[in-house]
Amino acid sequence: YTDDNFVDIVKHSFVPKIIKIYRGEEEVSKFAADNGLRSKDLLKLPKLRPDDAMVKFYRGNYGDIFKLIRKNINDKSLLKAEIIFRIVTSNVAKKK
Repeated sequence: YTDDNFVDIVKHSFVPKIIKIYRGEEEVSKFAADNGLRSKDLLKLPKLRPDDAMVKFYRGNYGDIFKLIRKNINDKSLLKAEIIFRIVTSNVAKKK
């Protein structure tokens, strides 16, 4: 659904590109097995909140893992891009 007020947040320069979304228990457990992670290790991944605009755009649910590629804007770094995994969870620490 698009109209005149639709803003495609995915095309914004600060939003990382989504490579893959691991959805459901079966895909997430296969991801964990392929990467040598236990279920409790998955919760140590960087977190995404369910009310994040990107999670809402892709209709992510609790436990989904997003595989992102982020461009590095630091000119001194040898890395031009980095791959990041993030898990959708409500256990995000609040800043004081």
